[in-house]
Amino acid sequence: MTKPITTTALMTLYEEGKFQLEDPIHFYLGDRWRKENMQVFKSGTVEDYTTEPCTRSITMRMLMNHTSGLSYGFDATGALNPVDGLYFKHKRGIHSSGLTLEHMVDGLAGMPLFFQPGSHWHYSLATDVCGRLVEVLSGEPFDVYLQRKILTPLGMHVSCPRTILRVDPVQTSTCAPLSIC
Repeated sequence: MTKPITTTALMTLYEEGKFQLEDPIHFYLGDRWRKENMQVFKSGTVEDYTTEPCTRSITMRMLMNHTSGLSYGFDATGALNPVDGLYFKHKRGIHSSGLTLEHMVDGLAGMPLFFQPGSHWHYSLATDVCGRLVEVLSGEPFDVYLQRKILTPLGMHVSCPRTILRVDPVQTSTCAPLSIC
């Protein structure tokens, strides 16, 4: 349920006039997200690959409809998706640990995209980037904004007291590692 709630949170900020759907995300996330500073995977393997320049800016709309060119990192070996393998190799996205949402998203900006933005659909970490945009545009931590603007007004409560959106470094020892075969 976090993905639709994250997108709902971002759209509340759209309703407030904080951004337009066609705005490039670098307006809010900085120059590392400018197309001129990004590369797109062209061919090869995790160990030996080529890239090409990014030709389109990633827009807010592309993040929300998973056409941004980002990937998820499910294929840690990179056998089917070399960009996923690069996420694993460089400890990005789902393979990063102990990072804030800000640092995780900043780290993604330096990775090659899986395809040119807007050219394909691929389930990805785009929703995580949307969560970071909620923080930037609202000026509040993601979980605080969700609670204030979405969850509390709807009477939604966390059913499990251990369900949290942000892990305190002290609690990381109680978290199970993610392992994808």
